[in-house]
Amino acid sequence: MIRVQRRSSGFILLTAILMIAIVAVAVVTMAAAASSASRRQSSVVQQAQREQLLLAGTRDALQRFNSSPGAKPNEEFKVDLPATLSGADLHLHVDSVSTDAIIATVRATIDGRSESQTIQLAKEGTAWQLKSASLQ
Repeated sequence: MIRVQRRSSGFILLTAILMIAIVAVAVVTMAAAASSASRRQSSVVQQAQREQLLLAGTRDALQRFNSSPGAKPNEEFKVDLPATLSGADLHLHVDSVSTDAIIATVRATIDGRSESQTIQLAKEGTAWQLKSASLQ
């Protein structure tokens, strides 16, 4: 009887190695995509936190100017924040003052990244009201 020797074992080994390489590339690609999505999500969360701090700074400015006799140009205030925001910083800087308008800058910083907005307050009766706010 004549035996036929098969030489397909090399082909099977090569196919198996190629399949393992394809799976490895897919795993690395998925890991890179997950890491990128995580960084993007973290950036979005920090941006939202800075925007919330800017709102808090605007509210503090309204309370501060409505409860005190007046603001002075170039006056700077550090807004007190809760202990849970230990990595955050919030400042209010008075840019200009007139009898019926105050222009101030609110600056929020979290983990070294800052966001600022300019607010314009107008005197309506005996109280200061927010007229406009614009991000810088």
